[in-house]
Amino acid sequence: MTTSQSLPTTPMYFVLTDSHGKFVPPTITTINYRIMVKAILGLKCIDKYSSNLSALAVLSTSCLDSHLASSHALMLLVGTNPVRCDPASSIITHIKTIIIFLCSTYPHLSGKHCINIVPCFPCFKPFYPLNTYHSLLNNIAQYNSQLFDLSITLNFTIVNFNVMDHHIGPDRMHLDYKYSTIVKNSIVDYEYLSSTLTPLPIKTIGRSREAKARRNKLRHTKLLLKQQQYYLTRPVESPWCLKSIKTHLHQQKIKLAKIPPIYRKTLRIQFNNTVDLEIAEATLPQDAFSQRTYPLTTICKLTFLSSFFPVCKCM
Repeated sequence: MTTSQSLPTTPMYFVLTDSHGKFVPPTITTINYRIMVKAILGLKCIDKYSSNLSALAVLSTSCLDSHLASSHALMLLVGTNPVRCDPASSIITHIKTIIIFLCSTYPHLSGKHCINIVPCFPCFKPFYPLNTYHSLLNNIAQYNSQLFDLSITLNFTIVNFNVMDHHIGPDRMHLDYKYSTIVKNSIVDYEYLSSTLTPLPIKTIGRSREAKARRNKLRHTKLLLKQQQYYLTRPVESPWCLKSIKTHLHQQKIKLAKIPPIYRKTLRIQFNNTVDLEIAEATLPQDAFSQRTYPLTTICKLTFLSSFFPVCKCM
């Protein structure tokens, strides 16, 4: 008489994403786990007018119930669409509703690393009522900052894909095609994935190397989100470049955190706190990096050198 034995099932990780995940395969299988990806173009947290574009409605459907019930962890990438037209505080309320629904319906997803949310990517495509470049960037910064605070309150994890301004494509909203693998690679390489799906042995003495790495990455993520909140923008004209801009800022004794690559002739300077931001706002006028304000000494030096090294004209 033969007895049937149940085969060990591969742990599953479910990802619900907006159009940023359209290039990610619906199923990714590795040795240790399996990732199910559902990408929906135009997905929002909650959409009162179209249920098929509402993350809460999608997660409530019966067809996903079995996936969520058997998933060891869940990742949500849904920020760009709502942040273009809704205030950050409203989106955070929607995120809170989704988290409470998931934890109450699927108690096994109540752990710190069982629900993972990706902050909003950079976006430069304003939409009513946030129809200005500044209001959109400010809303994104507020959303990411409030999302981090909510993660502490509701005990979920923020997963930063480290998408920068220069990764955004010509449509000013989605990743450029040459960077389209960032989302897939970030999902697969997510360092908490293995520890989420495979219980780790309990260590009672000291911190492990992995624990220190997780702590440092959490601090790094928090710092990045803070820097995205404190920033200013200035138009840039030729012949200003990043090197000359950094030199000028150093001469002005402006304390900055980071300068992303110049995008569409717009400079974005990030700071670590509001004090440094306010000082920079007072020091740098709107035309601080115009052609008229470019250092005269540099222009004179170039003119002087060109007099000794005239340009040769080909016959």
